[in-house]
Amino acid sequence: MSKLLIIDDDPNMANLLKTLLELEGYEVVSTKEWTGIVDFAAREQPDLILMDCILPDIDGVDILKSIRSLESTSEMKVVMTSGINMTEECMSAGADAFLLKPYNPDLLTQTIQDHLLDSA
Repeated sequence: MSKLLIIDDDPNMANLLKTLLELEGYEVVSTKEWTGIVDFAAREQPDLILMDCILPDIDGVDILKSIRSLESTSEMKVVMTSGINMTEECMSAGADAFLLKPYNPDLLTQTIQDHLLDSA
């Protein structure tokens, strides 16, 4: 079973994603400690991170850059999401994929599956 880390400041969205992805057979973890998120990811070692770009008091793209800069997290698959098209910025910062909100749940699960297969 693959482990996914959800990083989203909207509790409703995080819960919806958690439920959807658990129904798809994934183990799902999350946290609201944005400043310690890279350490959390290093401890949890998820197979993929699903992260919102816009978080309170911290930029998701900056978190992505931190993830890519550490040996313990640099190879983790990261799918970035936002209601604003930030595809170029996310991809140049090291994202594996970008999804523009609102996205179709089928597109989300297919994107996750595709990137998990890439790392298998």
